[in-house]
Parts: sequence; structure tokens; C-alpha cells
Amino acid sequence: MKSLRLLTWLDVRRTICRKTYYGSKLPDGVVRIRCFSDALEIGLKNDQSIENANNTLKEWFGDWYQEDQSIIQLDLGDATLPVEFILGEEASTIDISIRPFWEEIAYIENDSEIKNVIEKQVKLPDAYTEKPNLIAFYSFKGGVGRTLNLAAHLFALLDRAKELDLSINVLVIDADLEAPGLTYWNRSEKQQPSVSLIDFLEVYHYSPIEREQTLSLFAREVKKSSKYEGKSTVYFLPACLDDDQLLDTPILPEQLVRSPTT
Repeated sequence: MKSLRLLTWLDVRRTICRKTYYGSKLPDGVVRIRCFSDALEIGLKNDQSIENANNTLKEWFGDWYQEDQSIIQLDLGDATLPVEFILGEEASTIDISIRPFWEEIAYIENDSEIKNVIEKQVKLPDAYTEKPNLIAFYSFKGGVGRTLNLAAHLFALLDRAKELDLSINVLVIDADLEAPGLTYWNRSEKQQPSVSLIDFLEVYHYSPIEREQTLSLFAREVKKSSKYEGKSTVYFLPACLDDDQLLDTPILPEQLVRSPTT
């Protein structure tokens, strides 16, 4: 009786990721495995590696893999996923840079394996030679962990300051005007800021008084909602004060960047 369900090529990909620990432990002779919607590509060193690749696919997929036709049978109708063997490939020597994606650790089973993968395959970022004054958590798309990584970095920074008995000041700005997760998260706090990033963009771009005076007034408002962790102080500037602000944003960050006077 079959124990797996292969509804689409994505289920095939998940099985391979699980069996290879996200590509960190490939079978002998296999250089790479890439799964697409129209085919499964397996790069091999030479034709002697085909037999081992076939045996591995039979071990992973059982009756789903039909060696004589080089296909993986899916469970929806008569759908299949072709398997293509590409000979004469060499293993990549390019380091893998670590990224904050859950996908890269989802198929690692325990801490020792994570450590092994990181040491052998993943290139960690270089340590700061000087303390950065600004750190941006940015992505072209949502759902990749920006909010979570920022929060983790902030908590780690504050914990380290406690360990060293240091006093640090941190300003956290939620600049995501499409999905302001930090702003919504902060709304559970009793003490709420009286100004937002949208307010800042507008008063900076169209200040009715001297700009330096405007910045001083704005900074004082931000300080009114400070929070304390040990000896450290955290200031937070939300993206908006209420959701209505998000519906009418005449001034955007890129307009400040393009201004010749800023």
C-alpha cells in the first residue's frame, strides 16, 4: 500500500528536499537535483552514476517511480513527471550565502545536522568591522520573515547590552506601508506613539517651518513613547497611527530620496 501522496510536482520536490536535507546530502554521483513543473532534472558526473540515481529514486518513491519510462507517477489521474538525467556535470564550488528563509532549515532534522550543513555549505555574513548605525530589514516581497528577523535582532541586541551592562538607544521604524506588522504588534502596548512615519514623510517634505526645527519637534514626540529594557532605551516609530492613514499617503519614501534638497 502506498504511504505517500504525490498530487503535484511540488510534492515530488518536498520529498527530495526531505531525503537530501535540502540538497546537502546528495546520492553518490549526483551533482544536483532540480524539480520543475514539467520535469525532474538530475545532474550526474558520468553515465556510471545513472544506476545509483535510479536505485535512489526507487528507494525514495517506490512504485511511483517507473524506471523503464523515466517518469514519476502522480496521484491525480494519469499525470506523470518526467525524469531527465544530464551527464557530465561538475559539482558547484560556489558558497551558499545564508538567507532568512524557513525553507532552508525546514528539511533539517536536528541541531547537529544544521551545524553540519552550515559549516560545509553555507557562507555566513562577515562580522561587522565597525558598529553599524543603521540596519535595514528589506525584501521585494512579503512573507519572508522581515518582521520576525528584526524582532529577533532587537531582542538579541538588548540581551547582549544587559550582559555587558551597557546602555544603548535603539530607534525602530516600521517603514512597511503595505503590511505594517510591527505597527499592529505595537498596538498591544499601553503607551502609544503620537506620530508616525507617514507624519514624518509629510512634515519633512512640506515643512511649514524650518526643517531643523521640524525634526527637533518630531524627535521630542518620538521620545515621549520610549520603552526601557535594563539600562537601554527603545523608541518606536509606527508606519501609521490608524489604518485610515494608509489609505491616503500623498508622500512616499521614494519622493524624499528623489528630492535634490534631501
